[in-house]
Amino acid sequence: MAMPQHHVARLAGLWPDAMRTLTDLGDPGMACARGVIQGWTAGVRVLGKLPETRVASRAEVPRMLEQAFEVWREPGFLHWARGIAREHALGVKIPETGDAALNRWIDALYPRASVGRDTRREMTSAQQLDETRARLQRVEAAARRLAEEWRREKPETVVDRMLVLKRQGKLSGYRGTRPLDLITVQLAEMVDDPSAWLGAFASRPAPEAWIGSFLAAAVAADPSGGTPWRTLERMEGHGAGMWAGLQVGLYLRGPPRVAVQCVMSAARNNAGVLRNAIHWSDVPDEWRIRLLEDRDETVRGETAAALRDLHDRRPPPGNVGVAWRDAAVTCGGPELLHDVLRSDRDAANAWILHQAEESSRRKAEEVVGTEDPMEFPLSPEDMRSMAEAIGRGLSERNTRYSLDTELLAATTDAIGREDRRRLLRDISAEADSRLFEYLVRGDPELEVIAKERGGRADLGLGAS
Repeated sequence: MAMPQHHVARLAGLWPDAMRTLTDLGDPGMACARGVIQGWTAGVRVLGKLPETRVASRAEVPRMLEQAFEVWREPGFLHWARGIAREHALGVKIPETGDAALNRWIDALYPRASVGRDTRREMTSAQQLDETRARLQRVEAAARRLAEEWRREKPETVVDRMLVLKRQGKLSGYRGTRPLDLITVQLAEMVDDPSAWLGAFASRPAPEAWIGSFLAAAVAADPSGGTPWRTLERMEGHGAGMWAGLQVGLYLRGPPRVAVQCVMSAARNNAGVLRNAIHWSDVPDEWRIRLLEDRDETVRGETAAALRDLHDRRPPPGNVGVAWRDAAVTCGGPELLHDVLRSDRDAANAWILHQAEESSRRKAEEVVGTEDPMEFPLSPEDMRSMAEAIGRGLSERNTRYSLDTELLAATTDAIGREDRRRLLRDISAEADSRLFEYLVRGDPELEVIAKERGGRADLGLGAS
């Protein structure tokens, strides 16, 4: 069922009210308006499928555009409007903006289809693909041409211009920054001093791809030098800069000390995406070991998980495998631990020892300071403060140590009886009682050893 034409006109009459709301939203409002107008141009399905209804909806679009032009004169939005008017033969006049150079750059980097929508529908799939390829080739040629034009300008001027073009591209409906990414790749290869260009990004919200292009070029020009890394160091807190440092730095062999400091700082501040960086990079063993032995537990755990993925859930070979096993046991998440401990006997033994040490340490912390009673009265305020401090301390301890009994059961399944006998003799008598229970697993001989260790006759060691 289709909406009557006079109802289409009444619905279009709500557009001025909608515009007032969208105007207050800034760029997101402009994007919303673009989507609404695009839908009315194509004949939105909610209005019905009858051809006359679609004709009626499209007839409202010129007026909707004209009302939008009264509010928005951004070059990117006008570029989009110009394209949709041409594709659908809307016959609406598009306002001109004063910056001819900016318009020329937008037209070159964000070209609309060279044929109208109706013509495109009549093209075969192969013809449509050829048209798209030709458009991409024009963008690549434009990127090379603009890089050649801009290479001798001040880096700060060019970066600011590219940020303007990035926003205008988004306002024109273009998704991503590929045309500008191509320019930065070309510029990084053309300029004499990519490190100087790298400094232009320090206080600007540029994407990591742009920063990475100049960083990679600067490092390639002087692999053992520290200049580009010192520049990146000054960008600490710049998320895109740190991510670019990770992507470039993890490839380096024998990096300078400042590069190591910069990359490790980036790893700690971007631990959530570290796994992806390792997946995408051919990371040398020296970097793998450095990450696996880092002081940050999240860095160690994410690195161990990434290497598990790269090695088909098996330990990496050589010295990397030694560092990996320790990181997996002490910092790995539940999924990684389940994989590791069920298949790696050495890791299973190491994990049980680690759990024994952690539980013993926690018990020792809880005992400290409880032997001497206080011999002076406390005010209500002091008592309240002490209660809050104790609560925080208990919360921190509970966060630091938690024994996963399901994982413990799987781990003791994975090791042999001799391993369990040795562990019973090695672990502290103050360790968590559940460790003793799962190591004994109803074995009378092992139960005797456990009781000899700590007189633990009250722990239910006969349970299987």
